[in-house]
Amino acid sequence: MHEEYAQLKQDVKIKEARIKELSVLILEDISGKGLKNDKTSYGTFSAVTKKSWKYSKLVEELNEDLKIKQIEEQESGVAKVKESVYLMFK
Repeated sequence: MHEEYAQLKQDVKIKEARIKELSVLILEDISGKGLKNDKTSYGTFSAVTKKSWKYSKLVEELNEDLKIKQIEEQESGVAKVKESVYLMFK
């Protein structure tokens, strides 16, 4: 059971790496065709946009202050911890 799990985890890593490679190629293909979606017999492949934000120095400082306050609450016991059990394998 443990050996099978370890092997499956390794297989997943290999497949995820290949998926990343193929994603780049498919996105290049879609954009090269001037499309946002490519409907195939396997399913629809879509080029989507994900936004990320870069905040002002003021907001970054406020965020840092918030992190400090969170740590203070954790250490003082004001913040309550919720624990969950999961399987980790390396």
